[in-house]
Amino acid sequence: MFQALTRRFTDILGGITRKKITEGNIRDTLREIRVALLEADVAFDVVKEFLEKVEKEALGERVLKGVNPAQQFISVVYEEMAKLMGPVDDHIRFQKGVPTVVLLAGLQGSGKTTTCGKLALLLKTELRRRPLLVAADIQRPAAIDQLATLAKSLGVEIFPSDPSQKPVEIARSALDWARRHFYDVLIVDTAGRLAIDEAMMAEVRAILAAGGFSTDHLGRVFEVLPALARHFEVFAQRRTAVTLLKTYLGHRTGERVLAGQVKHGDGEHIHSVIWFSDLRGSTTLSKSMPQDAYLALLNRYFDCLAGAVIKTGGEVLRFIGDAVLAIFPISGTDSREACLRAIEAAKLACQCVEEGNRARPGETPVRFGIGLHLGDVTYGNIGVRDRLEFTVIGASANEAARVESMCKTLGRSVVISSAFAAAYPGQLASLGRHELKDVEGSQELFTLP
Repeated sequence: MFQALTRRFTDILGGITRKKITEGNIRDTLREIRVALLEADVAFDVVKEFLEKVEKEALGERVLKGVNPAQQFISVVYEEMAKLMGPVDDHIRFQKGVPTVVLLAGLQGSGKTTTCGKLALLLKTELRRRPLLVAADIQRPAAIDQLATLAKSLGVEIFPSDPSQKPVEIARSALDWARRHFYDVLIVDTAGRLAIDEAMMAEVRAILAAGGFSTDHLGRVFEVLPALARHFEVFAQRRTAVTLLKTYLGHRTGERVLAGQVKHGDGEHIHSVIWFSDLRGSTTLSKSMPQDAYLALLNRYFDCLAGAVIKTGGEVLRFIGDAVLAIFPISGTDSREACLRAIEAAKLACQCVEEGNRARPGETPVRFGIGLHLGDVTYGNIGVRDRLEFTVIGASANEAARVESMCKTLGRSVVISSAFAAAYPGQLASLGRHELKDVEGSQELFTLP
């Protein structure tokens, strides 16, 4: 990789020495450098920062008005590249009393086996250490023989392994042997791949775990695995993206975004239990309490209400001020399970708030209302093309909010619609027939028994 990158840089920078330096061809050259670095799997953020620094220096008076602008530009590139690579500590930090483990991993043909031999020879002749080689590459038939031949020619000892063994077994046995026979360093040669993939990473992790490596071991292993930097970066960025999406959008919505279902107007019709909850007296509380105290109360309320929904398998869709909009999707035609989970969530929420209020006798108690309804909603993204939001819309969602508004009227923490009660297999307490605002006719409402 470094040889290919060297050739590309030689060609790119050689071309600019034959031209008159201008802002235009400096930027053209930087674009070629960017392509070369990205093709060499240098992280995008690193490339971006590097080129910004080079451009800032290259377009200054030092280059454009220098005695030899082309050479000045090359000097700037060299200096920033040296800073990018940074000071490197190439010393091996040896463990005391136990073998220091060096594991080589990477792509096929990258020279791992040869490097194992060179490193063993260096340790033996210059650092006066007692290294032990072990071949954990069972993918390539001749790999074990190649390392054995190399070890013999160098006069370095090798731990015997067999292609019928698993890499983890080989590593574990070699480490045990090294400990019992007082070797200073164990050098592990692993299987290469045509590309860095999950199977390769799993094998490396398994070997590390089998050897019982410490955190310090792990840190040193990663120091000698620059080829994996891009792989780790991609996985870390994806994990971060998944975590952020599920945290800020919810599990179901986050998965939709990751799957690319973000077209303006995309949606699906879902038969579900709709949960709408609201904090009682929030306007008065926000005016009468210090901001920090009000935010603490609001978060306690959300922890109890939204936390109960999540714990019972519901999906919190939105926090609307001090209100929570959530759904319990119904699979197939049987709505009983979703209703049971919603009732369990309501009970957990009531219990959590009650316990929290008892634990803070001198503070303003949390009061709330929960409305439960069952019906069809449209679940999708709405908004403008530059700012979309996943939510549910439809008459059933509005009716759930109207059901919740009856909590204050009826003096109850939980009010349940007749549609929900008809599908719920358990017992509920009737609150009589009532009319809901903007909902035609009257219906019987229920609460927890």
